[in-house]
Amino acid sequence: MPATIFRSRNNLQLVRASELPATGGVELLGVDDAWVTVQRVVRHPPQERDFVRLHLDQGHNFVLTAEHRLLIEDSRGNAVPVEAQHLRQGHQICTGEGYDEITEVESFVESRQVIAR
Repeated sequence: MPATIFRSRNNLQLVRASELPATGGVELLGVDDAWVTVQRVVRHPPQERDFVRLHLDQGHNFVLTAEHRLLIEDSRGNAVPVEAQHLRQGHQICTGEGYDEITEVESFVESRQVIAR
């Protein structure tokens, strides 16, 4: 999503997905506080898509495409990838600073631009 915010290694500034250069090269803070380099950015035009809005226990909520993969904690404490459309209330998702419980999942269809990196 164009409004998604990341932390850039450049003076730890916040940068929106819409501001990332198509050629990549920007270092962003990823999971487990690891710096990852964006290889390229693809801007998909607005079209009707399936989305999921997640509400988290610590008060945050965000929207992502239904096929976007996130890491959840399985019953043995391992991080496993799951598409957003399969997430349910009670799942623990990896936030990059630990895990946060999903308190609500909303699915909806909307026409929006999507930016992939």
